[in-house]
Amino acid sequence: MDAATTAPRAFYRSLCFQVITAIVIGAALGHFAPSQGESMKLLAAGPEVVLDAKEAHLAV
Repeated sequence: MDAATTAPRAFYRSLCFQVITAIVIGAALGHFAPSQGESMKLLAAGPEVVLDAKEAHLAV
């Protein structure tokens, strides 16, 4: 296949676009709804922190 026959890639499939979009959404969420953004902190922390938090809650 040569470059002339390949279809152009959709802009939203670009990793750069996805990262910039996530940063903009995160900043907007932190500005307009900080309590909601704080409750989503576990999503950014990773699965280890979520599992540790659940185990700590279950141990009480």
